[in-house]
Amino acid sequence: MIPGKARGEFEKGLGSVAKKDFAGSLSHFTKAARTFPEYYEAYYHVGVVQTNLGRFAEATEAFQTSIDLSGGRYAQADFGLAYLLYREGRRRKR
Repeated sequence: MIPGKARGEFEKGLGSVAKKDFAGSLSHFTKAARTFPEYYEAYYHVGVVQTNLGRFAEATEAFQTSIDLSGGRYAQADFGLAYLLYREGRRRKR
């Protein structure tokens, strides 16, 4: 179960993304992940925002963290990482 504070920050992050406030959303998603370190959805959204900001190394790390925390069950994170690897012309190492 996700703690209320973490969930609240996550929801604020989604609101900021809708307004194209990527810096603000990054702050909220980061707070959500700090509050609840197993919150793989928050890490995924950190990756999405970092991708939009052109910070591909940070996005790669966030997507990989989401994948690891979810045990590979959160497909969106796999797609995010695959997109970044595709952009770089690389393959995922297993």
